[in-house]
Amino acid sequence: MTIGDVKKNIHTYTEQERARILSALDGMFTVLSKNSLRNFQKEWVGSQHTYKEFCVEQNRLFLQLIDIETSEVGKEVRKDMGLAPLTLETELPTVN
Repeated sequence: MTIGDVKKNIHTYTEQERARILSALDGMFTVLSKNSLRNFQKEWVGSQHTYKEFCVEQNRLFLQLIDIETSEVGKEVRKDMGLAPLTLETELPTVN
């Protein structure tokens, strides 16, 4: 499965698939993107929103981070951090 596949299908995965896929993506992101995800999650703790709303908004954030990480600027940031560039063709690692 590629990052492009995830981008196209993020709203169609079962809860279990979604958890594995987002975990794999999280492991591929820069520390900057990981911090964005952690801050987002902290903001939702104790909120009055439903879990379904959380998932929709978290998916939206993952899509934004994919766009950033695969952009030209993202490639330069990743390069400066000693990381390989991400593209929509990049394969996700297998996550159990």
